[in-house]
Amino acid sequence: MAYTKGNGNCQPANGGRILVVEDELLVGLDIACMLEERGYEVVDVVDNGKRAVMTAAREHPDLILMDITIRGSMDGIEAAQAIRAQDGIPVVFVTSYTEGPLRERAEATKPAGYVTKPFSSPELERAVEHALARRCPTAVRAPEPTA
Repeated sequence: MAYTKGNGNCQPANGGRILVVEDELLVGLDIACMLEERGYEVVDVVDNGKRAVMTAAREHPDLILMDITIRGSMDGIEAAQAIRAQDGIPVVFVTSYTEGPLRERAEATKPAGYVTKPFSSPELERAVEHALARRCPTAVRAPEPTA
């Protein structure tokens, strides 16, 4: 799987550029594969908050899929807050937390959406499409994959 750099603009022709933040490598790669199969460009898969903030600043993705519980001293919520303050990039949280204090903290960041683990490819795609449609109204749907 190749992760390539783009120009940071909304790119409806290829479905949008997405950063995946997930501390479980296999889950992160699975998410990246699902996205690439639907025509999205995955700019990187990172496993901690600090790298998420740095990668977001460098790559300027259209959207970030962020696990709440990630490696390092900065959790996904703190990383989302920093990224929102720095670049205003929308974040969709990918989490198994559906209620409680973590969910309440996450809500305070005004996320573009949530995907609850475990999830299916269509659920992930709907959340991504919805978030991208809000950021880039012309990038509503990824192109159909070519065989």
